[in-house]
Amino acid sequence: MLTRRVARVVPVLVAVALAAFAGTVLLHQPPPTTAPGTVTGARPGEVCLHVQGPGAGHDVCLDRQHVEHLALAGTHPGDCVEVTWTSDLVVAGSLVRVVRC
Repeated sequence: MLTRRVARVVPVLVAVALAAFAGTVLLHQPPPTTAPGTVTGARPGEVCLHVQGPGAGHDVCLDRQHVEHLALAGTHPGDCVEVTWTSDLVVAGSLVRVVRC
């Protein structure tokens, strides 16, 4: 009898613990950061940016998937951009928006 109760309660406790962990992770994400940048390289399927500002100051290159997602086709070296990211570091996966100046 006790074993059946435990068997019913354990999955519920695990689900609650996982939900609490997921909530903590989602709420811990830093707010988006926006900084100026410059296109340093552009060729079909790849765009490289130099991003200035807090937590930045380095180059990040984007592959075809990120170039399409961020609508960066047609950019040229020297183009001014405004970059928004949602991480402590500027990496391709953390970029949420790149707008041409």
